[in-house]
Amino acid sequence: MGDMITPPHFVRFYNDGACLAKEVSHFIGVGLEAGHAGIVIATPSLLDSLDQRLSARGLDVPAARKRGHYVPLDAAQTLSQFMVNGWPDEERFLNVVGAVMARAEGNHSWTRAFGEMVALLVADHKPGAAIRLEQLWNSLNKTHSFSLFCAYPMVSFDAQTDNNGFRDICAEHAPVLLADY
Repeated sequence: MGDMITPPHFVRFYNDGACLAKEVSHFIGVGLEAGHAGIVIATPSLLDSLDQRLSARGLDVPAARKRGHYVPLDAAQTLSQFMVNGWPDEERFLNVVGAVMARAEGNHSWTRAFGEMVALLVADHKPGAAIRLEQLWNSLNKTHSFSLFCAYPMVSFDAQTDNNGFRDICAEHAPVLLADY
């Protein structure tokens, strides 16, 4: 049983971090309210904001964490578990992220996930590694039931030169949501 509302893998390019936090909290909150799992792999500041916003929605965040319904993970720490020489290692990715997804899937019919790991890679001038990570997520989506929401700050891209892989990143997602706030 899938989630008919959200696409399997979409991306938001954003200008305002507060607006992004609002959008992510809505995406995860609606899923949690529907009985889906919520996995967020993000920066500490976004994780803190999401805890506050989800609590403001009336969700019991500590209880959701304890039951494994809501799994917040630090993006940099998670990346460090599967990167080898600046490149995502597929086997390690599956052992780390794939295992988190499998645990969520064991208790829920659907999972909503949000990730900032790719944005960290682009900010670190590793667009090829970000694109490879997007491809690993797409492969994982063939064997697990989830929707993945990715986000990148627009400031990371140079529209004139496309030197950070903007077009290739867009090609790994459907739909692509451009910054409008």
